[in-house]
Amino acid sequence: MERKKHMNVKNCARHESHRLCHRQGCRQGRWLNFWGRYLSGFVLTGALFFACDTGTGPNTVDPDRKDWLDLAYGSHAAQKLDLFFPDAPSKIAGPVAAALYIHGGAWITGDKTDYPAELIKSMAADAGIAAAAMNYRLLFAGASCDDMIRDVSSAVALIKQQAAQLGVTIDRLSIIGVSAGAHLALLYSYTRAGSGTDSPIPVTLCVSLSGPTDFTDPAWFNTSASPEDKILLISALTGQPFTESDLTAMQNGGDLSPDKRQALERISPVYQIHSNIPPTLFAHGTRDPIVPISNAYRLDAALYHIAPDKNVGLTVFPHSGHGLDAPADALISATFLAKIKEELEQR
Repeated sequence: MERKKHMNVKNCARHESHRLCHRQGCRQGRWLNFWGRYLSGFVLTGALFFACDTGTGPNTVDPDRKDWLDLAYGSHAAQKLDLFFPDAPSKIAGPVAAALYIHGGAWITGDKTDYPAELIKSMAADAGIAAAAMNYRLLFAGASCDDMIRDVSSAVALIKQQAAQLGVTIDRLSIIGVSAGAHLALLYSYTRAGSGTDSPIPVTLCVSLSGPTDFTDPAWFNTSASPEDKILLISALTGQPFTESDLTAMQNGGDLSPDKRQALERISPVYQIHSNIPPTLFAHGTRDPIVPISNAYRLDAALYHIAPDKNVGLTVFPHSGHGLDAPADALISATFLAKIKEELEQR
């Protein structure tokens, strides 16, 4: 049953890819088609990530209600989140932690129902923490990377506010992201920790699965996506008009104009590391054709040199690609999952 649901999610992603390609006939559609093959690959031992049927209901304040779906944290249709409590709010005594999941999808697609619902809900039940999954505004719907980070902040604020209305205090937050969602999790955690724009709930752990970390890495520009698609995506992420000559320079480790170099660094988590960032746990596959393993090594090295006490550890999946789903890595998957649960219980 779990495998069937997983395949359904993947098929939905592919259907959306082809639909956009047919409708738009443009590079955005081709880029989405390329990423659609990897959207639902994050299965960790083949069973972690699949959609679930949780139903919907009115978002009224009910202290005995554990599950809150489609809570709006903004006016845009994408600004929604689901929130789960470990017990009826009326029965929760004292502060609790929360875990927020951010979906992947190349910053241009995906949905909070792509998240590992059973894992999230089991964390809430077993570890006594609240759990949430969020949607956010996407690139080709007009949002920028900055908008997405603001969406994460607004979602975190709503989690805190909704809990408070139900008499629950959430005093610490773990953020878990996959692929593009991992990039946002890292960037939010690093830029909103110890800064003048602190997170509404203090972030005490960041977990990244196959997340992009460094857009100045030449290997990132030598992945299997087409040159046109890379230019399109990086221009949308940074708000700078990158060109084919810029791409060639990056592929060969050449120089960019200062403003474009700075734009890439600004959206790269490795350039945002400082001593006050949250502890970071991350995993990456050596055969990842989307985000090169060198991105993970660069994050590992930067953490070691700048904030060694915040490096919880890099787990390498030697046989896996972007989805961390190779059968030969099943034991590593189980160990990494156990590490996530352990960290969530401790933070």
